[in-house]
Amino acid sequence: MSIKWCEELIALPSLSRTGNSLEQGREFPNLLELSIWSCPNLKELPSLFASLQVLEICGCQELAELPKLPSIRELEFKKCSEGVLQSIVGLASLTYLHLHQIPPLTCLHEGFLQHLIALKELQIAHVNEIITLSNDIGLQNLLHLERLEISGCPLLKELSHCLFRLSSLKELRVWRCPSLLSFPGTGLPSTLRGLEIKDCEALQFLPEWKVQNGNMLSFPLEYLVIEGCPSLKSLPKGELPSTLKVLEIQNCINLESLPKDMIHNNSSLEFLKISGCHSVTSFPRGLHNLIHLNQLEITECPLLQSIAEFGLPTYKLQPIKISNCGSLKSLPNRMNSLTSLQELCIEGCFDLVSVPEGGLPANLLSLSILDCENLKPSFDWGLHRLTCLTNLTFGGCQGLVSFPEDWLLPTSLSSLHLQRLPNLESLPKRLNNLTSLDNLELSECDRLQTFSEEEQPKMLQNFEILGCPLTSDFV
Repeated sequence: MSIKWCEELIALPSLSRTGNSLEQGREFPNLLELSIWSCPNLKELPSLFASLQVLEICGCQELAELPKLPSIRELEFKKCSEGVLQSIVGLASLTYLHLHQIPPLTCLHEGFLQHLIALKELQIAHVNEIITLSNDIGLQNLLHLERLEISGCPLLKELSHCLFRLSSLKELRVWRCPSLLSFPGTGLPSTLRGLEIKDCEALQFLPEWKVQNGNMLSFPLEYLVIEGCPSLKSLPKGELPSTLKVLEIQNCINLESLPKDMIHNNSSLEFLKISGCHSVTSFPRGLHNLIHLNQLEITECPLLQSIAEFGLPTYKLQPIKISNCGSLKSLPNRMNSLTSLQELCIEGCFDLVSVPEGGLPANLLSLSILDCENLKPSFDWGLHRLTCLTNLTFGGCQGLVSFPEDWLLPTSLSSLHLQRLPNLESLPKRLNNLTSLDNLELSECDRLQTFSEEEQPKMLQNFEILGCPLTSDFV
């Protein structure tokens, strides 16, 4: 049942047809779900909802007390008064609790969570005045809690030191808490599988990659996301848990280094993304040991000079994106051995001058090289050997006047896009030999003048010209 936008409603009307037809306080004996939205003058609810399992209350600022809820499973409060929270204490059947925009709540009262022994999921969001999650709220009693999310709490400075006692916790998310300085030194729960920390601008220290007893082998962390923490200068030393499958570190602009051994022996990592770390100069060692890695993204790291001294894992890696790493001197060695690689995107890497010895991997399907001024087309790329390549994008090379005579494109190519080559005077040779090419796009090639009919691929179906003075019998 839903009740919405009843601004004059003070109490729920009686559903009794006669004064004796229903027992007092049992007017909704079979109601399972109730949602009440934007009833700002609602002050009273029936004293008992015997069967109610899901209750959502939003925008009922005058409501000060909840009815008895012996069967309740899920509670969600938004834009309600602090007083209504007193009614939550003792709801032993509750499994889901979401508190959202509860003014002027500065802290949860002592013992607030103590008796919510069945709770599996707790969300505290956009409680703007809350300062602390203290040790006496009873968090350590939530032995069945699996998911904890704290977000949008701008004044929150500390978390409970009892965090490590949550023996069933699998997911912890801390988002948009700009005053949070650090995590408790007592460590993380031994059951944690996912940790997300986002937009915590004051955060200086992360929790150690250890459980309370220091035994790394029992730590089952599978994904770790750290994003938007500009005060963070370092990560905990040592290796990350060997169970980690996803690692994302983004927009930590003052992070000075990545621990050299953090991924050294990780055999589970599948996705690795490092982005917006403006102070990082080197990559952790052991990248070649990540035998299950299937996606790699390294972007917006302008001081990064090298990535993988001993190459990349050859088994499962499919897409690689490296962009806006202006100080990167070289690509990983032995890239031609990456037999599973299908997509390679390199953008904004001004100091790159060549591809590694041996050329590019033979099974590439898509190749994009943009805004790498010093990485000019060369026979050493080995494009003619890429018999699976179907999409090629190249551009942003200001000094390129013409393509080398021996820069031969594979006949498998179906789409070619050349862009932002202001000094280019001619197209690659032997385009008419590309029997599979059906899409050709040219943009912002200011000096490109002609494209004769003899040069045009026979199967070309789509030919787009943008910002070029090019003339052609084809168009």
